[in-house]
Amino acid sequence: MLSHHSNPPDPPPIYKFACAAGRELCCKIITARLGYEPHGYQLDGICQALDGVDLLAVTPTGSGKTGFLVMYLLVMHAVMREPSLCGEARPPPHFRKDAAMVVVCPTKSLELDMAPKFQAAGIATLVINKDTTDIARRQAVVH
Repeated sequence: MLSHHSNPPDPPPIYKFACAAGRELCCKIITARLGYEPHGYQLDGICQALDGVDLLAVTPTGSGKTGFLVMYLLVMHAVMREPSLCGEARPPPHFRKDAAMVVVCPTKSLELDMAPKFQAAGIATLVINKDTTDIARRQAVVH
């Protein structure tokens, strides 16, 4: 007797952000959350990074490098809250529902500059450096 096994259906394709539709989706999510449109070079980099491509952004001071980090997390969080934003496709496998990011800064002043930008976008931050650990130690002794 011959047995006919049916193969399981192929999973939906992985959503690609580095295309016109992906770029438009990112811009829509970012603009809705931040109240302004990202720069074109930010969208280019974010879309590539969301697709899993490593990114090295070399831009002048004050040009929006922190924005790359904030916007990347905003899009990932939005897609994981509402996967249907990807249409029939599925989010990339590296996306996580409660994604977090570790940012290593060369100076305390940069940490203090970046934290409010993340917080303004609704992303919780925790700055860890000698000053913050000293404060935490002193508070632990008091309690």
